[in-house]
Amino acid sequence: MLKYSINMIILLSLAIILNCSPTANNKTLEDGWEKFEAGEYTEAKDIFNLLTSSEGAEAYLGLGWSNFRLNNIAGAEDNFMNASSLQDANAGQAFIQWVLENYQQTIDFAESVLQTSPAYQFNHDNSVTAEDLILHQAFSYFHLGDYNTTITKIQILNTGFTADVNALDIAEVLLTELENLKSIYQ
Repeated sequence: MLKYSINMIILLSLAIILNCSPTANNKTLEDGWEKFEAGEYTEAKDIFNLLTSSEGAEAYLGLGWSNFRLNNIAGAEDNFMNASSLQDANAGQAFIQWVLENYQQTIDFAESVLQTSPAYQFNHDNSVTAEDLILHQAFSYFHLGDYNTTITKIQILNTGFTADVNALDIAEVLLTELENLKSIYQ
């Protein structure tokens, strides 16, 4: 009888644990990314949130991108920090820092991605590319008043672009080109 009681306690404990576990609903990272790619960011966020304890950085990555798309900048920043070992999180951080007007951090996060993957493209959103990161770097250098480096970054995206950094209208010329590039790469 004691053996039966112990087995029942073990079975009941397992049933409770399985019903309370984050994956008991059979949601996977793939389910979250499918929702994300379909533009269903709230649903994706809910799935990734369930998976953070079992899937770690990968779930935080999805949670970060979902929060970013939902304009929850503070949440996205925290999520990307929890996934900082992943290149896609650093790309996300570059965009977060841009929104927060932390231009040097935008440059640094983008550079960390571009150094390891010069042809970077986010697998779950093909519009997030190396060119997009370079454009954000160019805008950031512009905001920091580093027009020489702004020109260098612009020339990566438009090899035919030239400008005289000493021209009186250099800021206007650069901003016009940056806006033109923005219409192409965003």
